[in-house]
Amino acid sequence: MHKNGQISILLLWFLIGSQSVSGLGGEILLIVDPSGSMMQMPATIMQVNIFSDFLIQGFILSLLLGVFPAIPLVGLIQKKRDRHHRVSTSGSDDIL
Repeated sequence: MHKNGQISILLLWFLIGSQSVSGLGGEILLIVDPSGSMMQMPATIMQVNIFSDFLIQGFILSLLLGVFPAIPLVGLIQKKRDRHHRVSTSGSDDIL
């Protein structure tokens, strides 16, 4: 793979990883403290008062901003690991 391709993949890993970590970190705070006081977010800032606190929004956002971005990141890491394994084992087959 070209050096530019490797840099692109590393940048993609970083962006997806940081999205996932920040999503999970912020939303875990909303789940732990549904009132929003740990993040200095009063429940009165919600325009529509469907929920009385941030618990449900914390679960939804942790899935959308934390877990779902982590899925392709795991796939990218697994793909690199499989490619590295194929390259390292293919050399031993040629010797036999």
